[in-house]
Formats: sequence, structure tokens, C-alpha cells
Amino acid sequence: MNKRLNITVISLAAVTLVLIVGGLVYFFGFLISARGDVDIPLKITPVTFLSEKSFIPGLNTDKTLAYLSNNNLACLDKEERYKGVYYHYACEQVTPDYSMTVHVFSSDRKNINLIDTNFAQSNKPSDEQTLNFLEIITRLPIDGVKADELEAWIKSSLPELDQHPGKIIETRIDTLYVRIYGPSNDRSLEIGRIN
Repeated sequence: MNKRLNITVISLAAVTLVLIVGGLVYFFGFLISARGDVDIPLKITPVTFLSEKSFIPGLNTDKTLAYLSNNNLACLDKEERYKGVYYHYACEQVTPDYSMTVHVFSSDRKNINLIDTNFAQSNKPSDEQTLNFLEIITRLPIDGVKADELEAWIKSSLPELDQHPGKIIETRIDTLYVRIYGPSNDRSLEIGRIN
């Protein structure tokens, strides 16, 4: 009888312990997932650690926003957080024929990690007009990047995008990542990167 009682007590203790541990794991998992600024990737290997942020060399957030304002883009006064890590600034120019939006992402409010530009045309799309507007971005004073070289790469990439819809064309200039994608009426250019 004592042996049977001991087995029952041990079994109940083991089940109770499993339930307590499972409850704690569930509870803390819920707390972590309830926070909006915490991403819990499943089966995805991170590309870089959050501490390994790369900045676009030579660009300062305040000077870049002033430059965009001087080029007839209206920059919103309010900064927002992106993924709880990056400060996000948006500038835009909208007309009935086109719209250009520039998103600036900074992890420290001073240096820039990514400039994401979108140029959309509502009438007949023109690569020449796309290049003229993207020139505002390519002329930013990025250390180690020649504006003419960047513009030539963009110009040579546009026909390939027309031939292969949905394709993303990427290159690296010095240590800087550059991507261009989108159909002829809605082009996007990214300079830099964020995690």
C-alpha cells in the first residue's frame, strides 16, 4: 500500500511540476509577444544583430530632411517609430500626375540607416521622369558613392525591370546596399538597409 501511495504522490508531483513549468512558459511567452516592439522570429536566422546597425556614410538626418524640403518635398513634422527600433521620417510631393515619397529611417536620430524612395506616375510612365526625380536622392552627399555612377546603374536597371516584372535588382557600391524594383508606373529605390 505504501509503495502504491508513493508512486501516486510522485506521479502527482511530476504532473504538477510539468503544469507549473508549462504555465510559466505560456505566461512569459504571452508577456513577450504582447509587447509591440519585440519580434519573435520562428525558424528564421537573423541576418545581423541589432547592435550591428550600418549607417549610410556621410548622411545626417537633419541635413537630409532639410535637403529634401529644399527640393520641394513636404516633410512631416512628426517622427514615428518603426519596429520599435527605428525613427521614421516621411517627405512627399504629390501632384495629379505623380507622387514621390521618401522614407528616412534612423536608429539614433542622427545617422541614417535607410532611405526608401517611391516614385509613382498616374499617366504615361516615363523612365526619364523617374530618373529626374530619383536624381534628388542620388545627389545626396553619400561618402564613397559617385552620383553619376549611381544614376548610371539606375538607368541601366530600368529596362531589366520592364522585362522582368516583380524582379528586385540589387548592387553594392562600396559598403552601401542599393535596390530598385517596381513596375514603370511605381518605382522604388532603396539606399542602405535595416534589420
